[in-house]
Amino acid sequence: MTVPIRTLCAILLFAGSLLSSCAKSAGDTSISRQATSISRTFASKGHLNEGQYKRVRSLSIRMMREIERVKSHNSSPLQQELLIQEIQAGYEMQLASILMPAQLARVQPYMPKLLALHSKTVAVR
Repeated sequence: MTVPIRTLCAILLFAGSLLSSCAKSAGDTSISRQATSISRTFASKGHLNEGQYKRVRSLSIRMMREIERVKSHNSSPLQQELLIQEIQAGYEMQLASILMPAQLARVQPYMPKLLALHSKTVAVR
């Protein structure tokens, strides 16, 4: 039994895209879990309402994806660090627009720990 070359190519392309989406999904799952952890910590310490929790979680996912993208590019460590600092500064500014000042004050002591935890997790991958 011979398989036409078009069918074989289609099968290989499908398998490749499936593997690629699985790998991306695994990374997104890790990011999603970490964002949920950060958001839950912020929610419990800062007394966030449900809307704030969802916005903080979405913001955390975006920040982690941006940091992961920066770390995956072949730029110098100094350039990576500067870009990550910019991303984190933007995260903090957007977080300040989501939370009330008293809430922000309650979660700020936990931010460096949580952001460092994410950086170590991404670096391990």
